[in-house]
This record gives sequence, C-alpha cells and structure tokens, in this order.
Amino acid sequence: MAKVYAGLSGGVDSALACALLCEAGHDVTAVYMRNWSRDLPGFKCAWADDLADAERVAVSLGIDLEVWDCEAEYKATVVDYLVDAYAHGLTPNPDVMCNQTVKFGTFADRAFAAGADSGATPIPGTWVRPAGHAIPRRKFWLAYQSEPAGGVTVDAGAAQALLRKGGSLLPGGVRQVEGAFQKGALVRVLHEGRSLGVGLSNYSAADLKKIMGLKRHEVAAILGDAHYPEVIHRDNLLLDAAV
Repeated sequence: MAKVYAGLSGGVDSALACALLCEAGHDVTAVYMRNWSRDLPGFKCAWADDLADAERVAVSLGIDLEVWDCEAEYKATVVDYLVDAYAHGLTPNPDVMCNQTVKFGTFADRAFAAGADSGATPIPGTWVRPAGHAIPRRKFWLAYQSEPAGGVTVDAGAAQALLRKGGSLLPGGVRQVEGAFQKGALVRVLHEGRSLGVGLSNYSAADLKKIMGLKRHEVAAILGDAHYPEVIHRDNLLLDAAV
C-alpha cells in the first residue's frame, strides 16, 4: 500500500482516479488545488462550487481532503506567461505551462514533502509509482506525462553529452525538429532513429528550427539576448535508460 496524494478537482476524471486508488488499497489523501479564485469583469470564478464538488467526492470515498493554495505559483508561471505571450504576438499554451510548473512542480514538491510515496493529478497517465532505483522526483512526472508533442533529433556529440556526461541539450547539437510544439512542451529526443528520452523544450518548434546547429553567440544574433542557453536543461530531461 502506498501513501498517495491525489489531485481532486471535483470533476469526473479526478474523482474516478481517487476511487480507483482507493479500490487498489492505497492510503489516499485528496488535494484540491486552488489555482485561481478571482472574479473578473463578466466572469465569476467557480472555484467554490468546484471545491464543494470535491468535498462531496471525498466524503463519498471516505478520504481526507486538503486545500492547497497555489495561486501565487499559478499567477507567476501561468497567468503572467499567458499575458506576456499575447502581448508579444505569440500563441501561448497555458495548459502545458501549468502541468510543468504547478502540477508537476508545486503539487509534486508539496506532496513528496508531506511524505507521499506517489502522486496523481487529474490528467490521464500521471499516476507515479516508486521505482526500484533512485530517480529525482521531478523526473517521475516527466515519465508519466502525456505523449510528446514533437521530436528533436540530435547529432552524435549531443547524444554522447546527454547519455555519458549528464549534460543539457544545446542548440548546436540539434539536427532536426519534428512537430509544431510550443515553448514548454514535452518532446522526444532521438538519435539515428532511436529514442534517448523525453524533456521539456525551452523553445517552440518554430524558434528551434531557426537556431538548430548554431553556437550560443549565433543564437543571440537571431533571437536576441532573451534566450535560453539550453534547448532542454538536464533537470528537465529524463533518459529512457532511467525509466
């Protein structure tokens, strides 16, 4: 039996996930993540109604329900990102950013700090189960993310740096970009047709195609100073060998 903290929004998906975890005999604590509670002009936030639904589900299942205030993290990493992207004429993907920073970041960190063996959020495929060998907790969430939104093919030097040296993926090592993913999306890293792992891209596919194969100073000349040195940072990369 594992101690599991499970996100419970009050909706069907998360309610069923909690029910299945309970049915499997796990010690389940439900968590309602209050990510936003502000009313806006013409829009009344329904968070209180959602919480009431979550409370009814928790009572029906006989499990505890905790309410975690995640509004500060959500505004800083999702709302501000959304507004900034639109201000610069870009098309943001707030769901991907929320998964990366709030559900696979804040929720995971708090759950494991509270003593959880596993965590689940109301997204299909995000149930995390302990493995027999040590993997950083954040990378569990990468392993059970949704399907990658695209692919990045790297050269032999980059593959060696990732597999043998624990390095990050740099623009110079990228040889091909597949898909139309946005910044922050989960992508698969490949070399000679073989999957090396998955990671979160600091660049959209469109920008990555502009800078692949280039050195750092060349990237700056194209994208300006506001760019990342890595395409995928090693902390956001999970190699297949580790799964």
